[in-house]
Amino acid sequence: MTSEHAYDLLIFGGLGTLFAYMLVQRPRIPRGNRPYHLIVVGLFLLSCGAVVDVLDNLHPLNAVYPEVREFVKQVGCFLLGICLTGAGLALWVPAIVSLGDEMDERASAQRALEDAREHLMFSLSRAEEASQAKSNFLATISHELRTPLNALVGYAEVLESEMLGRIEPPAYRDYGRNMLKSARHMMSLVNELLDMERLQSGQQTLNETEIEVDSLIRDALQMLDRRAERGGIELTGNCAVTGLKLRGDHHKLQQMLLNLVENSIKFGRRDGIVAIEAGQQDDGAIVLSVADNGPGIPEERLQKVLEPFIGTHNPMVSDGGGLGLGLAITKKLVEAHGGRLELTSKPGNGTVVSLFFPPVRTLGPSRAAAESGEAA
Repeated sequence: MTSEHAYDLLIFGGLGTLFAYMLVQRPRIPRGNRPYHLIVVGLFLLSCGAVVDVLDNLHPLNAVYPEVREFVKQVGCFLLGICLTGAGLALWVPAIVSLGDEMDERASAQRALEDAREHLMFSLSRAEEASQAKSNFLATISHELRTPLNALVGYAEVLESEMLGRIEPPAYRDYGRNMLKSARHMMSLVNELLDMERLQSGQQTLNETEIEVDSLIRDALQMLDRRAERGGIELTGNCAVTGLKLRGDHHKLQQMLLNLVENSIKFGRRDGIVAIEAGQQDDGAIVLSVADNGPGIPEERLQKVLEPFIGTHNPMVSDGGGLGLGLAITKKLVEAHGGRLELTSKPGNGTVVSLFFPPVRTLGPSRAAAESGEAA
C-alpha cells in the first residue's frame, strides 16, 4: 500500500468516525435542529467522496465514466459537503458562544450566591450573638432592678399604711403613696420586658388548668373597676354561655384579658364604655373580646400596634404610659394557646380586640347544650 492509499484511508476513517459520532448524538439533539442536519449531510457527502477516492486507488472504477465520476466526487461530494458542513458550523458558532456566555454568567451567579450565603450566615451568627447578649442583659438588669424595686415597694407600703404609727405632716403619706405607685409601675415595665423576652425566645411554658370563663371576667372587673371609675369609664362584662369553661394557663389568660382592658381604659374617652364579652362559635371555639368606644386606631397602624414597643397612638411616646408591649404580649400568649388575636378599629368608632381559642380547649358546655339551656 502506497502512502497515497494510506492517506485516503485515513481521511475516510476520520470522516466516517465523525459521521457515526454525530448519528449517535441524534437522540440528544432537539427536533428540527437545522445546523445539526446540515453538518450530518455534509459529513455524509464528504465520507462518500472519501470512499470514491479509496476505490479509485484500488482501480475498480477506472472504466466507469472517469470525467463524470471525478466531477461528482469533487463537486457533489467534497465541495457540497464542505459547504453544508461549514454552514452548519457557522450556524452553531453563535449558539456555542452564547452557551459559553451563559455558563460564565451561571458561574458568576453561583459565586455571588455563595458570597451571599456566607454573608447571610455571618449576619445570622451576629444576630444570634446579639439576641443572646440582649437576653443576658435583660436577665441581669431585671435582677438588678427588681431587688431595689421590691425594697422600695415594701418601704412605700409601710409609709402609705402608716404601719409604724401616724405620719406627720400628712403630705409624707402622700409621698409614700406616689412612691408606691411609681415603683409598681416600674416593676410592671420590668415584668413586661421579661415576658416579651421569654415569649420571643420560646421559653414560655403553660400551666394548664380548667378555667371558668365567667369567673375570669368577674376577676378582671374587680381588679380594674376602680381604675375605670377614675378615668370616668363604665366597665361591663358578660358571658353569653352559662358554665362555659376553658382549658389553659389561668395566670396568662388573666394577663391577656387585663392587658386588653387596661389598653381600652388607658386610651378611652371619659364617659366612655369598655365591654368584656365571652361567647362560643358554632364549632365550639371560645371567643373573648374587649370593645370600647374610644378614638380608635387608623387602618394603616392596625398591624403595627401588634408589634413590640409600638403604642396604639404615638409609636415613641404614649399618652397612657407603658412600653407598647401589651398587645404584642397578648398576641404571643393567645398563639401559645393555639389561638389567634383579631383587631378591628376605625378612627372615631372605637376598637374591638378578640381572642379566639380553638375548640379543643373548650371543656363545656357543648354548643347544643348551651342553646337548649338558653331556650329553656
